[in-house]
Amino acid sequence: MTDSIERQLRAGDVAAAQISAAAPPLSAVQPCRQGSWCEIRLAGADGVTIGGETYELANGAARPVRGKTRADGSTRVEGLAEGEWTLSFPGLDEEAWGPVGATTPPAAPRAAATTIEVVQGDCVHTLAVAHGFFAGTVMALDANRALAADLRAEGILYPGDILALPTLRVRKVPVVLERLNEFERRGVPLFVRIRVEGDPDDPVKYLMEIDGVAEGGTLAAYDVAEVAVDQGAAKGTLQLKGGQAFAVHVGHLDPVTTESGLKSRLVHLSYLLPQSQDESQGIDAARALAAALRLFQVNHDLEATGEADGATRDMLVSVHGC
Repeated sequence: MTDSIERQLRAGDVAAAQISAAAPPLSAVQPCRQGSWCEIRLAGADGVTIGGETYELANGAARPVRGKTRADGSTRVEGLAEGEWTLSFPGLDEEAWGPVGATTPPAAPRAAATTIEVVQGDCVHTLAVAHGFFAGTVMALDANRALAADLRAEGILYPGDILALPTLRVRKVPVVLERLNEFERRGVPLFVRIRVEGDPDDPVKYLMEIDGVAEGGTLAAYDVAEVAVDQGAAKGTLQLKGGQAFAVHVGHLDPVTTESGLKSRLVHLSYLLPQSQDESQGIDAARALAAALRLFQVNHDLEATGEADGATRDMLVSVHGC
């Protein structure tokens, strides 16, 4: 082998060695980036994730990405191009949701777009949520002013009432890529309140079951417990220690301005027995109602007239809780 050929081979060996040394080991090579990701989580006020809500991620330079939220956790979207993205929920009004911990800005005045005739079991909350609104948005409409002013505590409605709904306005909120973005659905879930009377030193164990979902606990006398129920929940039972059981009908409490709503609250507060309104048993229902009202008025420093005047109805709503 001549010196020139040997020198060329050695030069080639060195070049190959230099190339090999400059290249990183296979395990250190990073895969080609396919895009960014975004994680979103929509939950109610109780922190429980809401599934099945349609979302849309939009970027002016890319095709919008649509999907539905998961009920078992956050929803992760992969393959997003770099840039500024916004999130919207097409089925939710702009005042019905927002980033966790942020204040939802008040919307501009709105007009009624459609109306609904209320049936037994409806309330402002359930109707608003079912149509993608926050209950406060619905009751702020001028068309619903009469209902709002008619002692309709907690959005209680009466069958035959006409409730107006506005046009749904979609909101777009910026999201941050490669992190979890958390949002809250306002006014969700619906809560059923429980309050028992008795000895404050003797707490009462309870078990509430609504549409097959049970939740229990211990409640001191005159305290209030709130049990979250799903949208569309209709009925269930409340069991107390000692075997007492009560039927629960979600959304069936009528306004205190109606006789049925007045009687229901007096029954719940143990001033009136349900059977005392059964005239088929020879009971004077009107007399029993007047006696219950009179006792309630005496216990709350009101004039004992036995009549359901404005002050009595207001106090009844306050004591009952709605």
